[in-house]
Amino acid sequence: MSRWFLRAYAALLFLYPQRFRKRWGDDMRRDAERLLLEEHEATGRWPWRSGNRVLADLLTSLPREHLAARRYRSPHPVHDRRDTMGSFLLDLRHTLRGLRKSPGYTAIVLLVLAVGIGANSAIFSLVRGVVLRPLPFDDAQELVWMTEAIPAAGIPLFPFSAPDLRDLEERTSTLRDVGSFQSRMYELSGSGDPGSIYGVRTSASLFPMLGLEPALGRNFTAEEDRPRAGVVILSYALWQQRYGGAADVLGQTVLLDRRPHTVIGVMPASGAFPLNKMPLHGRPADLFLPMGFTEIELNARGNMHNLGVIARLAEGAGLDAAKAETTRIAGEIQELYGEVPSGMELQINVDPLREVVLGDVRRPLLLLLGAMGLVLLLVCANVASLTLSRSFARRAELDLRVALGAARARIVQLQLLESGLLAAVAGALGVALGALGLRAGLALLPGAVPFVERASLDGPVVAFSVALIALAITSSSLLPILSAAPLGSRQSSGARTIGSRGQRRMQRGMVVFTVSLAVVLLVGTGLLVQSLQRLVLEDRGYDADSVLAMELALPASAYPEPERVLGFVRQLHEEMNALPGVRSATVTTGLPAEATERRGFVADAPLDADARIAVITTWASPGLFDTLGIEIERGRAFTAADRSDGAGVVIVSQELARQTWGTDEVLGKRLRWGDRDQEWSQIVGVVGEVLDGPVGTPTTPHLYIPYDQFEADDLARAAELGNAWGRGFRIALAAEQGDPTALIGSALAAIGRLDSSLAVSRVETLSRRVGASLAPRRFSLGLLSGFSVVALLIAAMGLYGVLAYQVAQRKREIGVRLALGAERQDITRRIVVEGLKIAAWGLILGLLGAVGLGRLMTAVLYETSSRDLQTLTVASAVLLGVALLASWIPAYRAGRLDPAETLKPE
Repeated sequence: MSRWFLRAYAALLFLYPQRFRKRWGDDMRRDAERLLLEEHEATGRWPWRSGNRVLADLLTSLPREHLAARRYRSPHPVHDRRDTMGSFLLDLRHTLRGLRKSPGYTAIVLLVLAVGIGANSAIFSLVRGVVLRPLPFDDAQELVWMTEAIPAAGIPLFPFSAPDLRDLEERTSTLRDVGSFQSRMYELSGSGDPGSIYGVRTSASLFPMLGLEPALGRNFTAEEDRPRAGVVILSYALWQQRYGGAADVLGQTVLLDRRPHTVIGVMPASGAFPLNKMPLHGRPADLFLPMGFTEIELNARGNMHNLGVIARLAEGAGLDAAKAETTRIAGEIQELYGEVPSGMELQINVDPLREVVLGDVRRPLLLLLGAMGLVLLLVCANVASLTLSRSFARRAELDLRVALGAARARIVQLQLLESGLLAAVAGALGVALGALGLRAGLALLPGAVPFVERASLDGPVVAFSVALIALAITSSSLLPILSAAPLGSRQSSGARTIGSRGQRRMQRGMVVFTVSLAVVLLVGTGLLVQSLQRLVLEDRGYDADSVLAMELALPASAYPEPERVLGFVRQLHEEMNALPGVRSATVTTGLPAEATERRGFVADAPLDADARIAVITTWASPGLFDTLGIEIERGRAFTAADRSDGAGVVIVSQELARQTWGTDEVLGKRLRWGDRDQEWSQIVGVVGEVLDGPVGTPTTPHLYIPYDQFEADDLARAAELGNAWGRGFRIALAAEQGDPTALIGSALAAIGRLDSSLAVSRVETLSRRVGASLAPRRFSLGLLSGFSVVALLIAAMGLYGVLAYQVAQRKREIGVRLALGAERQDITRRIVVEGLKIAAWGLILGLLGAVGLGRLMTAVLYETSSRDLQTLTVASAVLLGVALLASWIPAYRAGRLDPAETLKPE
């Protein structure tokens, strides 16, 4: 007799109650011997490898008395821990065989769990890294970001000036520490080729307040916080890239704007500052210098607003107290400005630094976190639905086990073991998919979200994934058991294998639930697609196609005289326009989508004639409007004759004309800067509105001035301060045809001929710069689109799985119908209609949920209604199309059944 069979026989004897073994042991032995002899006579060999088949035959051949014996269970069954492990291993082997015999079910459940867990792990890693983790500073919850504002003038915020900052520090009691910084481009030389780098001047108090300490060397001292202190701290990235991480970099001399500076420190890799996407200073610096305010800066009241300010709340002082105090201080500062027009009061904004840095990214990420929860519910409901379908198919087996004496705990163990195996494998696959998805997302959209580099699948994320797996196990294993009729009961024994009416309703309800969640995510994605499309197609007032942009700055030490600066700009403009393949070129202080320079002027207008208005101001050489495709509505563009020795001329935007003069007919009107003893400049042109901020923000009034009329006093004062104001340029070249990047080589060569030591930076197409402002929205759209695709696939697999199982269990019924003359098309149509009914209920519920989601998304939508009819229609059509396909496949198979083969066992 086979040893395997003997082991199985022994296991059977042990599993049955003691009274059953005493009464039926001999009969079972005789039945086993008879089956073995019959097998031997039929095959000529002993069934050494067919123990499971003999065991199954034995169980099905027992007389009815065996089945009735379960009522004689002993109230004190014998239990041995060693046999508990044996039963577990036996159930494990049985579970593996069962999953192997159902490859379709196994594959669908593994795919649903792996994709769901992977997507949720990836998005949770992102949300945790960006939103949930604190800022990389000491006691970051106490830090606030401070700006000035004049709301009545349409200026919601602008940087501090040195006099206003000094007044704030002298008057505040709710702020314990105040630090300031200022960023700009520098020319770096002295070792290796010259390069253009991003530098930041910081007050000596800033880094200690934030808790940032150099990895090498030291911070700035209070004595070094003075003009031209000649010391510098390198960022970790610059230290590695330019100096190879050499430890002897301390004490070396570098040239910044061709002035010597001594390296006194190197920041750690985690000490990047300013933070990515920080307002007005949007990327980490390459190096740091002491702030050191000059007398000119300290006396420039009303001018030179270029300071970022971070402060720490005093102990016991809350944000509301700080806002109340700064409101009082703003009024005191305003009195120092003298008479101010009514309604133009100064305001100081105090906002938590965390909220300012995250900006508009926090809400979309939290919205995606909610979408992650929907996908989680969808995964659990779908797996439970598929497992419920499988439990219906296994109903006869489970009833037989109970009839033979198996306890309900043993049945629960079988179910949990199967779900546990699936969830364990799917969990490993899901974490791997989540890591790959997170890596791919970060590679495709670098810098789109602040702190995105901190996202990783670390311990908490893995723990979160394990929690997801446990939830999936519970929902998919216990629900079918709790929802079913008592195993072994008359109701259970007499039920059809496709389940009772209540069970089928529960099963279909789960599918309806998954479909409704898929609709909600589809509608959310559609709304974001519509919003992004409107942003991309929005009339920005300029043409970014076929335009190449680059930046450079003239060091004040090399170009101290205003005449040299103006002469260089003229030569540069001529060289750029003379390049082959260039249709038009211009040299300007600002390009669209990033112009921030504001200047105040007084107009000869009947509306508030004494008001001083601050607007976005751009100085440019001739060719600006032609190069960028900005439409001239009235008048003319700048010409070479508009020089400093001629009459002052300006060009205004339509919005500026309407706000200041109340009409678009402003040609010949005049304005002047600041004091009334300055000369008037005449308006010679009116241009259309240009989007100066990121895509999706409102347009602002704009003023254009010929660069040749840049005030010499301003250039001289900037040279004395050592900053790049008036010496930092953007060059724009419009290609005649083809790719504008083909102009890079000739443009750099032309700049080198003018000054071989100049460093050029940010050489890229203007369309790429504009597209960068859409990166956060594209990031959110990409993630939500991924969730929508996952939800749609899961809903389709759930609908397909339910219908496929029902068809498999109704083969006999379908065979009888076909044998009695039913048309195959009718069978197919009935199943398809049944699937579409389920999808229709899910669609109705999903559309109702999508309306609520749209209200939550209002803040991230652009000119798109949360009830956009086109989006709702397309989402409904996509869902019904997928549902039709998922229903048609099992319906087609049902219609192709052969009645003879189906009814052969009968």
